[in-house]
Amino acid sequence: MDSAVKPRLQWLDVMKGLGIIAVVAGHVADTRFVYVFHMPLFFIISGFLMKAGRYTDAGMLRHNAMRLLVPYFVFLLIFYVPEALHAIRKGQDLPGLELLYGGSMLQGRLTVFWFITVLFLSSWIFNFMLNRGWLSAFLFVGILFAGYVVGYKHVDLPWAAHVVPVAVFYLWIGNRSALLYGKLMAVSWPRIYGWIIAALIIASFVVAWIWRGNLAMDMKVGYYGIPVLSVAFSIWLTFCIAIVSMWICRTRHLGSVLALIGEASLIIMFLHMAIHRTMHTLPWCITIVPAIAIPLLIYVIVKRYPLTSLLFLGVRKTGKASGGKTNDSKPK
Repeated sequence: MDSAVKPRLQWLDVMKGLGIIAVVAGHVADTRFVYVFHMPLFFIISGFLMKAGRYTDAGMLRHNAMRLLVPYFVFLLIFYVPEALHAIRKGQDLPGLELLYGGSMLQGRLTVFWFITVLFLSSWIFNFMLNRGWLSAFLFVGILFAGYVVGYKHVDLPWAAHVVPVAVFYLWIGNRSALLYGKLMAVSWPRIYGWIIAALIIASFVVAWIWRGNLAMDMKVGYYGIPVLSVAFSIWLTFCIAIVSMWICRTRHLGSVLALIGEASLIIMFLHMAIHRTMHTLPWCITIVPAIAIPLLIYVIVKRYPLTSLLFLGVRKTGKASGGKTNDSKPK
């Protein structure tokens, strides 16, 4: 963590809160609509928070190993032990290869774990490029094209590494949008612009709903919907959600609740599928509440203690309150 702690941007936590609710809804309610934007949103947020020189190449590896891989392997172990005991009782082979391979081989309760390894790999690559000023639009369009080729060829790599090129492209979009954000915040906009933007946002989500079957992506398996258009639409909808998140922050209570959900997004991501599968016979409108609320409660508990904070959140607590908080560059 940087020695100079910068204040946490609440709208980013609200944005992550809306994003993780979309992830849960996509699995619990089985709706294709959220697949238009939900995973690109988290990569774009991560890129938004990355800065040249913040971490060396080795420093980025250490940072993400702590913040991403420690919780990843801890939760893998938690889910592995019951399956291993069950296999031993039944005289079956122990599961193991799929856990090491990760990515597309992780199904059921582990189906979303691919995101963590892809973020680990792609953020290191983008940090490497960022520190060297390799930020040409032509370069990243080429990387996106490479991602399309890999997806078209149905390449399946360990840790879902086949998704990394497209993830790196989204990180670049997020990083470049941070520059745009600074410029836009420096301008005083007439009220009428707010109404125009609100109308555009509503229209965009209506279009996404109508065309959800065509625009939807499944990054885990390298499917990116309609070439170029689906990626462009996911970026636009992410920007729309960012604006909505800023508006929500003006409402005291709703903003605070969604921000807390955003802070807990890593725990929610790891646990919501296990809760959903346990309660799969219930209607989705009932299941979605405990799928978010139970991990949220667990987050509130584990963040209080140094050991549990380290194991489940990848956060090393120093034992004294810091002067402020920072947004993490992942769904927490």
